[in-house]
Order: sequence, then structure tokens, then C-alpha cells
Amino acid sequence: IQRRNITVEKKSAVAAESSRQFLQTLIDLLPTRIAWKGLDGRYQGANRAFLDDAGLPDVIGKSVRDMPWGATSGQQIDDEERHLMATGEPQMGKVVALNRLDGSVRWIRSDRLPLVAANGAVYGLLVAYVDITAIKATEVPNLFVLPCGPVPPNPTELIHTNAFSKLLKQLGERYDRIIIDSPPVGAVSDAIIM
Repeated sequence: IQRRNITVEKKSAVAAESSRQFLQTLIDLLPTRIAWKGLDGRYQGANRAFLDDAGLPDVIGKSVRDMPWGATSGQQIDDEERHLMATGEPQMGKVVALNRLDGSVRWIRSDRLPLVAANGAVYGLLVAYVDITAIKATEVPNLFVLPCGPVPPNPTELIHTNAFSKLLKQLGERYDRIIIDSPPVGAVSDAIIM
């Protein structure tokens, strides 16, 4: 009978699982939708934002055709991703319309990067996208509009939120100028706060 000390192996396994959990927690905090796939085109994982978009508790083992946009856009996405994995070339900043099962259309800006092992072999694909449906391009070059949507019952209070401050900061990093259309000064408190 041969005995061996497996303490080191157990510690390594615990450390690896702890690291995996940390990385999952980190990407779950990101607003960007992130998922990764194997060479077979099946999802191996995703962050919370991606799962929320898909309306699923998990995507492991599913294909793009199992997603809410799969019935209409799945074949094209699948073909493009297989091509990217075959060539090893990334695709950055592609704007795509996703037709969902409920008939709605979501516009996304996506980045897709082949995952490459140390030996240079592609072993999967990282997919990251941002929903840009609300930010619409206009007919005027380099002019974008972010419509407000339905008027909330407390518009003045929304201006004071951290979310609004964060939105302005993110928009400021992306655009040269931000114009906020508000009611005339004196008519309502919104303009005074702005």
C-alpha cells in the first residue's frame, strides 16, 4: 500500500475554487454583458448581466439558439462566431440588432475575442456586449439622443441620485458634449437643479 500526502493537492484545489469564485463575483459586478463559449459554441459561463438579459438562471451547456434572440438571430451569430474561432481574429465594436422572441429589438455593441491557449490554439470565445438600444443615432453625423422614456412621478428626485451622476460621468467619458433638455428655469424645479 502506498500512501501519499494530499494536503498540497487539496490546498491547491481550494485556492483554485476560491480564485474562480472571486473572478465570477468580479465579472458579476460589471454592467457589460459577458459570456464565454467552448469550441462547440456552447456557453461555459456568463455574468449576472448576461443572465438577466437572457432571462435564464444559467446558460452553461446552452447554445445561442437557446437564447431569447436565438430563434431569429441565432444562425447568423453562430456562423460568425465559428468563423472568428476558426480564424482567431477578434471582432470589436460591432453594432447588431437582436430580434427577440417577444418581437422587440435590442441594439447592442459587441466585442468577440477568441480565447487562445499558451500553445496558440483557440479553445473558445469571449463575448461582451453593451445594450445601446436607448442611445439612438440621429441623421446628423455624430449626434446621439438618449430619450427619457415615460415621465416618472419624481423627475427632480432622480436628478439627485447616484445613478444619474454615474450616467453623466459615463456619458462624459464617451461624448465631447452633453446637452440636457429641461423645462424653462422658474417653471419647475428640475431646471434650477441642473
